[in-house]
Amino acid sequence: MIRHTAFFVDSIKAIKFCNANIYEVSGSRFELPFETKPTEGEHDYKYCQSCNDNYKIIFNSVKRSFEKFPFCCEAHANLAKEKWFNKNFFGDIPSQVANKVIFTNQHIINNVDDKNWYKIVTDYVDYTVQSLGLMPEGCGEPVQKGYFLRLINELIKTNKDLPPEKSKRITEYINSYINPKETQKTDLNVLINTYQDWLSIFPFELSYFKELKQYYEKHLPILKGKPEYNPYLGTSRSKMHTKNSLIKELINVTENLLQQVNGVNLYKKGLIKDEAQIQIELINENRRLKLHLLKGKPTDEKKEYIKMLKRWFKDEKKYFEEITPFLNKTPQPEEQDGTEKHQGQISNCFNNLEKGDLILQIIDLYNIEKEKYNKAFRSNCKFDKTLMNDLANKIFDLFEKKQIESDASWFIEELSRLRLCGTFDNLAIAEDVMNNFKKLEIEPPLYVMNCYKEICARTKYIDVLINEKKYTWDEQEINTYKAFLDKEFQQYTFDDNSRKNYLSKLFDRIVSEIKEIEENTVKEYGYFIDGFYDSEVFIATKDNINNYFYSSEMQKRSINDFYDLVKKLRNYIDAKNKLVIVRKYILGKKEPEPIETNTLQEATTPFDSETINLFCKSMPLKMVIQHFEVFTQRKSKNGKPFLTEEEFNSFIKRAFLGKEEEPKQTFNMATREKLFLVKRFYQFYDMSWKEYENTQQCQEKYIRLLTDNFTNWDYQQTKNNFGDKVKRKW
Repeated sequence: MIRHTAFFVDSIKAIKFCNANIYEVSGSRFELPFETKPTEGEHDYKYCQSCNDNYKIIFNSVKRSFEKFPFCCEAHANLAKEKWFNKNFFGDIPSQVANKVIFTNQHIINNVDDKNWYKIVTDYVDYTVQSLGLMPEGCGEPVQKGYFLRLINELIKTNKDLPPEKSKRITEYINSYINPKETQKTDLNVLINTYQDWLSIFPFELSYFKELKQYYEKHLPILKGKPEYNPYLGTSRSKMHTKNSLIKELINVTENLLQQVNGVNLYKKGLIKDEAQIQIELINENRRLKLHLLKGKPTDEKKEYIKMLKRWFKDEKKYFEEITPFLNKTPQPEEQDGTEKHQGQISNCFNNLEKGDLILQIIDLYNIEKEKYNKAFRSNCKFDKTLMNDLANKIFDLFEKKQIESDASWFIEELSRLRLCGTFDNLAIAEDVMNNFKKLEIEPPLYVMNCYKEICARTKYIDVLINEKKYTWDEQEINTYKAFLDKEFQQYTFDDNSRKNYLSKLFDRIVSEIKEIEENTVKEYGYFIDGFYDSEVFIATKDNINNYFYSSEMQKRSINDFYDLVKKLRNYIDAKNKLVIVRKYILGKKEPEPIETNTLQEATTPFDSETINLFCKSMPLKMVIQHFEVFTQRKSKNGKPFLTEEEFNSFIKRAFLGKEEEPKQTFNMATREKLFLVKRFYQFYDMSWKEYENTQQCQEKYIRLLTDNFTNWDYQQTKNNFGDKVKRKW
């Protein structure tokens, strides 16, 4: 890809490090948008009518907006003041933005089921966001960036094929671009001073560490963690250390160095030539550390690695005092380390792998070595993979001996995952593992058999639940619960009012039960089941239910919780069905309440459609009424409309016709319905800035549209929750 970038320098600062200068440059970047490429997959936008329709809508919308650029908003207008600015540089923005929306949506659809779906999706989102370009300081956001991000969010929310938990995670990632968290800028000078302070404290003058001194003096650990590669951008990215994270890194480095380099290891390697000289070095370096500390009390951050050094000096001195009298005697041969012992076990115990339990023992040893390798990798230490490879080769040899064409490495990794997770992910994997045991002519271990039985039972339960719609009560279950209610009415009520009070309390108890199940599931198993329903409608798919069992059993590392999980899910479904019946009793309805659509009726309010809307003069008042009239048509969970006709008319007069003498209104709403009301005002903002405002920098007045015209609404709290944060639809 070809990228056109310019950097506007504000300042250049030289910082001394290791007798050389490091230059810190501050300023802002400008980059022109560049075109992106679609990825391939099952879904192809070229043959999708919905994608083609969306392309036309987006193209026309962006075209209307881009015609006003750069005078579309105050920030972009600053570009016109720059001599270098030329609108023609930006190319065909309408076509580019429309393509990027369609390409990104297609990429998400095609990759959301991949094992590494989250990184694959977010990498492509990063690639596309970067392709929108950058603006210099004071010139606003990249052209149509906000529009692009909100459209992707809308497409994700309307795609019912996306699992709710994955949809939520992608939306959260996109929202991090829309509302980025404020990050404290790291001062390079602070990092360098922190690192140089550590260099001056660590005992590099000891002969133990002298060979390492030169490396650490030239190595400045500014970047945090391993760089992450983005295949679409072809670049790697790392985060910069903060002072606190650098301190933690230095504590780990100190701990690793002190564990690896000490008197015991020197003795084993035969490197102790002059024990008296080493003792003198230890005394001198220990004294130097104490003198350094006399300059002032160490900060809280430094205390931990200083404490490590003190303890290490004390132990090293004691070790040499104890070992010195014996150094002239012939040293005993080193005891075999764990690796050699394990290698002996492999050769003696695992030569005949005709039993499944022996294969599991191999896998368990393999997992131990693999965890050691991962720990060494994270600590940037060397690790001998001989034992790990030997363990894997035992199983590879078995596949070769039996002349089996199956992928032995896949078999090893799936058994490794099974031992760590305690359960299979899905039936297909379980059947493949069982088939491999069959091909090897080995009886599967009891552990694997139990896991296989569980995944079979789980799959069968999910199929019945979804295919036979067992999440909805049948007629017999409904009649049984109604009979229970009728009996309760006879015993505990005596007129309509007492019956209503009883039903209201029962409704609240059931809601509490539902919330308790949701919270306990998160607390105990780390899984959110509140996405299984959209209001009264069960929307969970087979994958959602399977993930519920897999994630929960993996959390416990056991399949023994399966029937307990079934019971919890059944209780949750039953409580939801109870709630539907009780709500109908409260509303006095025998039949299900009709589902209201988003299609609004023509306004019946007493306003002239030609009246000027003072809130936004370019917006017809008719649009306002059509959007908000739903408050009089939809009922709150307590059974009454959110606003009466009179209250609604007063709101329109006050907010849109400038009649401030009209009183603030109060929404009739049940508990936990605030975000649902916020959603309607957010939808109004989302529609308005695209069609009538031509800038996203107007959110505040749409928040105040709610907080200034209705009672019991705090501006800051509403601002923090302003968005489409609930699944319930208007």
